[in-house]
Amino acid sequence: MRISDLSIPEFAAYLGAFTDGEGHIARGIYKGCRIILSNSNQTVLDDIQLRLGYGTVHLRKGMYRQNAKWKDNFIFVISNGTDAEKFLLLV
Repeated sequence: MRISDLSIPEFAAYLGAFTDGEGHIARGIYKGCRIILSNSNQTVLDDIQLRLGYGTVHLRKGMYRQNAKWKDNFIFVISNGTDAEKFLLLV
């Protein structure tokens, strides 16, 4: 089943579980709330972004790929306070 096929309650449950396993929520002093989901499958993060209608997906570079055998790692980031609040109310 694709993310786009999930009902709103199913998507909310999926997103909550995904965030618990693959993400974190941080509150900074200056930047407010920031939500980050991480995965080696960019398509999953792109689908989440498409379904939500906000956030950005980036290739994570630098120290996260210390071994040539490791897969690329992608992150989905929500840094806008209004979008972060919508996300948290959904999950």
